[in-house]
Amino acid sequence: MAVTDVDFELKIESGANLVDMEYGLETMTGFSGAIAITTDCILSNEVPSKMSYSDNVRAKLMGACIGSYKQDFKLVISDPVKSANLKRIGNSVLSELITYFICEAMYVEPPALTKKAEKVLSKMEKIESKVIDRISERVKDMHKISRSNKYPVVLKRKTKLRNFKLFEINKNTASNLFNLTTDSNSIEIDAIVTRFNSFTGNGRLLADGDSVTIPFSFSGPYSKVKASTKRLMPENLHDNNAVADELITRLKITANAKRNTSGDIVKYMILGASKPLVSACG
Repeated sequence: MAVTDVDFELKIESGANLVDMEYGLETMTGFSGAIAITTDCILSNEVPSKMSYSDNVRAKLMGACIGSYKQDFKLVISDPVKSANLKRIGNSVLSELITYFICEAMYVEPPALTKKAEKVLSKMEKIESKVIDRISERVKDMHKISRSNKYPVVLKRKTKLRNFKLFEINKNTASNLFNLTTDSNSIEIDAIVTRFNSFTGNGRLLADGDSVTIPFSFSGPYSKVKASTKRLMPENLHDNNAVADELITRLKITANAKRNTSGDIVKYMILGASKPLVSACG
């Protein structure tokens, strides 16, 4: 049987404080589930219908570092097809995509993907939103210790030579997941589209004055959005691809803002979009 694996390290940064066992276990269970489900989807290019993840993609506990609240674990893939797919894309790309999906589930801007990871992600366009929906509850579970004790938790991918930090969760990412509110009044922003999924209408945009991108979706069913509005998103993404700053074109977008408990915007629910009017030169 072909078996492949990826090594990870989970660290609860509690300093000299003891970690509540129940909260710590729930946090680890959340990480285990989110990582295994995401990996299963990446390697099979489908979202399994059952509530749990496949028996052939499992997180296995390894030796823990006593007293440091670090837990080593191994993601083991025993299905021959998924194992072959992992060997083809590599552990690094898999880790990039795990990070991408979990960051998206937390409304956090993911790190830039390599070309190889982008290529794999493009083949998942039809199921991308389903993957994020599927892991959303697990990602909430990941935050148990951060919500209860405010401890950050760091995930790293381990190799023989060094460890690579993938992402960190903390009280700020926790605030993006619970008790979100949506503004009743709409706002207008000028923005560029930085990522767009033509199957779902979801994507990311960079509003004028912001330094990070924010996810967006349309407020109603995507099937009901006018074709002319749908076309604006990929057109804007294409028009701004590798152009000088002075040549960037923006869209005028009307949206309702979804906010976290700190009042920060975590997502735009788009009501309408248009190209800004160009003044005629006399």
